[in-house]
Amino acid sequence: MDDDDVLLLERDGPWWRLRCDSDAGLVGQANDYLGYLADRNYSPRTVRTYGYGLLAFHRWLHHTGLRVDDVVTDDVLGFLTACRQETIPGRPGPNVVDLAGRPTDRLAPASVNLRLAAVAGMFEFLSMRDPRARSPT
Repeated sequence: MDDDDVLLLERDGPWWRLRCDSDAGLVGQANDYLGYLADRNYSPRTVRTYGYGLLAFHRWLHHTGLRVDDVVTDDVLGFLTACRQETIPGRPGPNVVDLAGRPTDRLAPASVNLRLAAVAGMFEFLSMRDPRARSPT
């Protein structure tokens, strides 16, 4: 995937899938996991939420030059750090106040936790499919 390529989440019937035109293998495992959630009768909205978490993770993987099979625990922690430092595009500065009364233009802790749940779920799914694969979470 080069810098001009697009990595996005798209609707596939009632469900959701990641798409990367130049490297379908980059998102194959994530799409297998999203399909598994659909097979388990998860709500399409839940699958969409997990899809956005996986989209953020795969964009981060692209920027760091990693692939899913290369990820270790320190990489997951690095992703969480990047999530905590991420600013909200289009938000003109810290105009939101957190529960402690501090202005913030960052992701809410609940949003970071949702991303972690999606990533952890994907790795648990992958280790369920291949018991030799160790989950970095």
